[in-house]
Amino acid sequence: MIYRLQMFAMRKTSARRILLGLILLQLLPATLPAADWPCWRGPDGLGVSTEKSLPVQWGKDKNIAWKTALPGKGASSPVIVGNRVYLTAQPTNLSLHVLAISRERGEILWDREIGRGTLHANKLHNMASPTPMADGQHVWAMFGTGDLACLDNDGKILWQRNLVQEYGVFKFGHGYGSSPMLDAGRLFIVCMHQGPSYVLILLKNPWSFFEALGWA
Repeated sequence: MIYRLQMFAMRKTSARRILLGLILLQLLPATLPAADWPCWRGPDGLGVSTEKSLPVQWGKDKNIAWKTALPGKGASSPVIVGNRVYLTAQPTNLSLHVLAISRERGEILWDREIGRGTLHANKLHNMASPTPMADGQHVWAMFGTGDLACLDNDGKILWQRNLVQEYGVFKFGHGYGSSPMLDAGRLFIVCMHQGPSYVLILLKNPWSFFEALGWA
């Protein structure tokens, strides 16, 4: 079985100091449900959507379904599963947030603080750069501080840990940006940096998580 491992690619972010809001485009008529986009680069990792008849123009009052103010900025991508949008953000107080937003209304359903802090990163992004992963029952969020958390659909934190504390300091020129990926019940976390690089695999069973660690 081949697992796709992704490495950090720096994304350009707004020069504004705070992200004013998430804009969800009205990509399809309301009667047609759009496909899920559960992780970075979509369900197949190719970054290509199969949706048809998408708009090619939008503006302040054109093809905008809703706008929602967020607590801070982030270079992570929003993910969509069912009727919810999940994303991460980091305000100026350096807190780390995971949010669930209604896909139809743009209403923030819950906002959970996972931790606080910052490590070295390029000024174009912050600790909320990895894209979360969702499967309809759980949301996994990774941050550039090494904080990794699993939440349920109600926003309850099921478990959390810090990989920097467990496996050593991140040594990145631009900061950490690899996103968690889920495949066959396994959660993959990749850390490719100037220190000892590794892939962490969390194996899920009904009661707990077991882990396997591979060093490079």
